[in-house]
Amino acid sequence: MPTSANTAEEFTEPFQHWIRDHVPEHSDLHNRIRFERGFGPATDSILDFAAKAGVDMIVISVRELDPITAAHLPKSDSAHDLVSRAPCPVLTIR
Repeated sequence: MPTSANTAEEFTEPFQHWIRDHVPEHSDLHNRIRFERGFGPATDSILDFAAKAGVDMIVISVRELDPITAAHLPKSDSAHDLVSRAPCPVLTIR
């Protein structure tokens, strides 16, 4: 199914609100933060993007998964894999 402009806006809207609420208005960070969607294994997609874009830092959210969800994931330790393979610092937050 092709994506529409509305789908892209819906994807980034919560992030744009977060930036507006947490990054000072005149900060250069407004021009440097980007949101990208990737496909395939999460770790590989993130690392591919980081290498292509020359990112300074990767920020990811980590949290404990409930056992039922974790049992159905192909690999539940992607944060460790990402941190150990990243070409730049990785900030993890809960």
